[in-house]
Amino acid sequence: MIELKIAILVVLMGALLLGMRIGAAPAPDK
Repeated sequence: MIELKIAILVVLMGALLLGMRIGAAPAPDK
């Protein structure tokens, strides 16, 4: 299941990039 591993990796990388973008923005909580 190489395709499945690649899909999971892409999702994780996308979530990481999204988290970095959100973290870069001024957050009211942190």
